[in-house]
Amino acid sequence: MTAVIGIMNKSAVTLAADSAVTVGGQNGNKIFNKANKIFALSKKHPVGIALYNSAMFMGVPWETIIKMYRNELKDKSFSTINDYKADFINYITKKKVFSTLSQQQIAITNLTKMTIHGIFNTTFHAIHSREPNAVIDYLKAHAEQLHAASVKPIKGFEGYTLEEFKKEYPKLLHEYNQVDINGLIYPLDNQLKEIVTQKTFENLICSQFENAGAFTGLVFAGFGEEEIYPKLSSIKIADIISNRVRMTDGEGSGANFPAVQPACIFPFAQKDVIDTILQGIDPQMEIFYANHFEQLLNQYNSIIFRTIGKEAPEAVNKIKSLNITNLKASFRMMNRQLKLERNVKPLIDAVSYLGKEDLAEMAESLIYLTYLKRRITFAEESVGGPVDVALISKGDGFVWIKRKHYFREDLNKHFITNYL
Repeated sequence: MTAVIGIMNKSAVTLAADSAVTVGGQNGNKIFNKANKIFALSKKHPVGIALYNSAMFMGVPWETIIKMYRNELKDKSFSTINDYKADFINYITKKKVFSTLSQQQIAITNLTKMTIHGIFNTTFHAIHSREPNAVIDYLKAHAEQLHAASVKPIKGFEGYTLEEFKKEYPKLLHEYNQVDINGLIYPLDNQLKEIVTQKTFENLICSQFENAGAFTGLVFAGFGEEEIYPKLSSIKIADIISNRVRMTDGEGSGANFPAVQPACIFPFAQKDVIDTILQGIDPQMEIFYANHFEQLLNQYNSIIFRTIGKEAPEAVNKIKSLNITNLKASFRMMNRQLKLERNVKPLIDAVSYLGKEDLAEMAESLIYLTYLKRRITFAEESVGGPVDVALISKGDGFVWIKRKHYFREDLNKHFITNYL
């Protein structure tokens, strides 16, 4: 996993990222702490890119793709950061080396496998059993519960139908007459294949990539030629299937900076620690508090029912008709407003006045604190390694504040010469 952050005020935008990458294997996960996640998107213009989650796209490392694009971009510039983003997406779409038919087939196969495991795991939890006959019977009897009532397709998949999908991949489940889930064999007849096909289609066009395969978050930041203030825009991109790019907008893409607020802080991927610092409370704890508040109200009402139930039955009926859910929503809204006034707004106001050095130090510190929490608790150390920090300003362009190298700079002066 990853921790990435973008912080910007009117002067500059800074990107910071850890170096940890988690690789899954048959015997568990292995964490490496040497990954590069921040890159200059152009050698000539003030624009950078950071990535989180998967380091690969269609089997190709993102670092390779980004540097190939940078070489092709050369001196070319665009008016806005969103134009850079659109050109980059256009590049990887048209560059067939990233999306051959065989690569697309691998992508749809991987999505199908994940869909099968998701369907069976959902059934295991529902019936608390892995016994093959019980699982298969439940799946057939409750197939409709697996499917969303309606799925709004992501951009590029509008109008793409289940029938078209079946025609395009007629042999999608041809090799699957049975599946092996943790050593147990489950047969797949035509009815189950139809269930899997429909669910795979839903996962294909759905924007919830977290539940439907590996994806990469790409964060574009910097200045377009016509932008005097920095901009940040991100996407989540999964793969290319049916010659369509599976992607959706990410955090920060719709931020109206600086019209609405004088600075912005955007954490990505593992952002629990950063959110706690920014908001003054762990987001998970806030959910627990709201749920406990609802439970307490219900307990309080029960006490009233027992106390005055016989003497005032009409009052009890009125109390029972109260909407506790609305009270819980009001409680959360009050807490949200309190966080905004006591924590978020003062912090954003302070960030708006930070100089370039302080912006970079703040970004590095927030990533380090995320690593530190993983380090001193029993959580998996999925954030770690050196913290890379880059700062982008209109006048000075893309500047490295901290950057690791896999080689000694004094022995590779030609690298610096060639880069510049």
